[in-house]
Amino acid sequence: MTHHENRDEMRVDEHFYRKLGVDDDKVLANVENAIELYQGKHDRAGRTDAAVNFEKSLSILSVSFVRMCQEILRATDGAFSPEQRLFLNFGVVDPRLFQSSSVIGELVSEIDSRQMSERYESYYLDEWLERIARGVIAPTSEAAKVKSKTKSQEAEDAKREKKRKLEIELEALSGEELDAFVIFKDLYGNYYPDADQSGKLKELSDIKKTVLNLERIIKEQNAKMSEIESLAVKETAGGGTIAENRRSTRFARMREEFEILVTVMRSCAARGGLIKNTPALIDKWIPMDSRVSVNTIAHVENKFSEFESLDHTIFTDAKGARKAPKVLILPGVGAGMAWKDRIMVSLFPPPATQPDISLIKTFAGFRWHIATSSFNWKNLPGELGSMYQLIYPDLTYNNLEKSFTDDYVNWMTKEAQGFQVLSAQTRILFWKKIPFPAEYKRKLSKRAASYAKLYAEDLARGIHS
Repeated sequence: MTHHENRDEMRVDEHFYRKLGVDDDKVLANVENAIELYQGKHDRAGRTDAAVNFEKSLSILSVSFVRMCQEILRATDGAFSPEQRLFLNFGVVDPRLFQSSSVIGELVSEIDSRQMSERYESYYLDEWLERIARGVIAPTSEAAKVKSKTKSQEAEDAKREKKRKLEIELEALSGEELDAFVIFKDLYGNYYPDADQSGKLKELSDIKKTVLNLERIIKEQNAKMSEIESLAVKETAGGGTIAENRRSTRFARMREEFEILVTVMRSCAARGGLIKNTPALIDKWIPMDSRVSVNTIAHVENKFSEFESLDHTIFTDAKGARKAPKVLILPGVGAGMAWKDRIMVSLFPPPATQPDISLIKTFAGFRWHIATSSFNWKNLPGELGSMYQLIYPDLTYNNLEKSFTDDYVNWMTKEAQGFQVLSAQTRILFWKKIPFPAEYKRKLSKRAASYAKLYAEDLARGIHS
């Protein structure tokens, strides 16, 4: 079934994943199995195993997405085909996983034509990785080093140590598997059809327990092997031509960035309350309400511009110059994440959160990161982070961040409309450190005495913004 055709005849039809240039038959077979599980083809009659198979399909799709992306990066050096861009950016695997032709049409059009904004520097995954490969954008691993003095080599050493421990654990599991197999072989050999009924039932019970143990061991082996494969350790560059070395460096940059972004995607999903998730595009992620927009670049930039009109100093540096962070739209579902120079937004908002609120929380995350990025942020008098911590001195860091996020959402939605829901201390702090534009302040001063007092104090100090 064809969902969309563009002027270049790009077809998003069944087995679309076979058009991505991935030659790993095992991965492709896994994808097909995941699709069948998702469709319910393996749900047995009279059994309530649909939920289990759904979770299995998400797990297989997640692992397969990562491996297919890695293969594409290795094979293309960043020169992606339109089909590969659709897969990398939006997780489009196969139309059997989703039914919305309008959404896929919108995503295909994003591949066809992209106009850069003058106000925001926004990217999809393909464009981001291309710039990472050229060294135009700094790796996220460096940007995410908050309150830390460690360097990239220490991170690589930690990866190597973790890989070594996993390999030792895998070796132990292999021995455990062999022991379990010997027990299984003996039990199987002791089963005879002409034995007494009670004896056969006991033998079968023992066999079942041994099989379950073997299944557990194999699953743990698979999980550890997948984790070992995902732990890419920097390799010392060998010989080769300048072109070969340049290509190797470009691929290494993309590979390392992608692996970090996989972790970011999982974190975004977890922050959005979705423990079971996948970057692949599925029906479950597409909003049922057609009025809810997908987080395309145009939509996100429009919303960010709207929010920035209220929190107009959010991207202002110490010298008063506007310096907006880069924005990356990631495939999958979840809440946003932010660092000093970049904001990550999932293509689909968390189902349990209003889409606009999810993006406002991303703004809150950026505000909080800037406020607490210094290792001694609690001891910086007069700064947003330290002053907010003084209001809630007994909260842990994580709970303090959650409290700040909730207060920021109320500041941007309810307080901006004149509804007083924050504590007096928080309102005073936000009025000073996350100020509304002067016109907003003036209008609020007419809504309630608390705003009028704050506005009068601003005027007395000569503050007009």
